[in-house]
Amino acid sequence: MGLPRTDALVDGGKLAHMKDFVAYKHVSALIRFRLGCWDVEANRPVRNGVRRLRAQRWCRVCRGECVEDEKHALLECEAYAELRVAYGISGNNMKSVMLSTEVRKLAAFLYSVQSLRASLLRGD
Repeated sequence: MGLPRTDALVDGGKLAHMKDFVAYKHVSALIRFRLGCWDVEANRPVRNGVRRLRAQRWCRVCRGECVEDEKHALLECEAYAELRVAYGISGNNMKSVMLSTEVRKLAAFLYSVQSLRASLLRGD
């Protein structure tokens, strides 16, 4: 077996067949986002035993009076503005952002948003 040939390597010494590798935790975040089963308030009709209308499921991260849904997390929430800049996520149309952003970058961004949200709500 030995070491790979140098022609099998691409940028940064990665093997050519691994250049499009996406980490499982990133893929998982992307799939859950696409299926609409992400941990956002819009997907929680009952909180503390009280049933809420969708219009009352406000974002607990930015504390604004806007519904925390997938679009809010991807494009609108101020708490994730720095992450959007870091990953190059821009635009105001969810469909175009989802289709035009490289899958690895989008998956990594969504995982970062999930992690930051969990950390902020825990109070870390």
